Amino acid sequence: MIRPILYRIFSSLITYLEVQLFLNLASLPLLIAWGLPFSLMTPVSNLFFNPFLFILLFLSSLIFFSELFFLPNTFLITCLEKISQLSSIVFSWGNSSWLIELPTIHPLILLAMPLFSFFILHSKIFNHPLKRIAGFTATLIFFTALLKYNTQTKPSIEKIACNENELTIMRANAKTVIIDPGALGKRASSISWVEYTLVSHLISSYGTSTIDHLIILQPNSCTLSAVARLAQCCTIKNIYLPYWHGDAPKNFMRSYGMLRAAVNEHETTIERLGKKPTQLRIGSNACASLVPTKSSIAYETISYPAYQVELSILNQKIRINSLKLRSIDNQSSTN
Repeated sequence: MIRPILYRIFSSLITYLEVQLFLNLASLPLLIAWGLPFSLMTPVSNLFFNPFLFILLFLSSLIFFSELFFLPNTFLITCLEKISQLSSIVFSWGNSSWLIELPTIHPLILLAMPLFSFFILHSKIFNHPLKRIAGFTATLIFFTALLKYNTQTKPSIEKIACNENELTIMRANAKTVIIDPGALGKRASSISWVEYTLVSHLISSYGTSTIDHLIILQPNSCTLSAVARLAQCCTIKNIYLPYWHGDAPKNFMRSYGMLRAAVNEHETTIERLGKKPTQLRIGSNACASLVPTKSSIAYETISYPAYQVELSILNQKIRINSLKLRSIDNQSSTN
């Protein structure tokens, strides 16, 4: 009696694992194209998530109809609360180390992934569920290793459009440096832009969302809110902000408090820029120099020194100024 039950459970788990591996392999090109990470725990997590989701939806439906027809539902609400608490505990076990971030590669290689998955599914060679599971697993490992191997390693500097301006991204020696001259502070929509555009761009271009150095040249309340959201979406190791003088506005300090809370939670370091130059060595062939100028930038009731960032990479030098410093320089040259 027990053996048939165990055999059915085992067969169901094998079928479930086969379907999950097939779906993961077939959908992997979409995740890569959208700049989304791939979770190693997807097959296992779905095994826990789907029953919780079904129970939550089922109880919510019963509560809705009981309210609609004026039926007692105290017991149902209690069950829903307990299941919600239990599901929160289970989902809190998630870890970002389970995520694999893969860069975009040639479209033909991406197309090969679903083709391989359909080949394994219909081939006579893989005529047993265990063989198909082995085939899906080996194919996933092969393409993951191939994409990781082809991650861009050559030092580079690129600019990404943001709020009619641009951020500068320097990638060298497996480290990422981002300089914001003030583009993030132009619009409140920057909070969603860093989450859905910047992070996906980093993953699709470099195969990582980790930012080693984030340099903010022109902070305001919108900028700090956007950086706080960015710190929750990805790993930022160091954030550089200029020292400000004066009584900061309430909205500015509120955004700064959100940033401090986010960086404390994710072990990010905030470096304050004063009147002395700061040099960041990015390996042996790249460097970022933060040089204060004689000008200062005013924002409502505060002011802070205007900085220039000089990027040196492979004998190439690029100078980046804050947006307000550019306008100051333009007015000086005009006069």
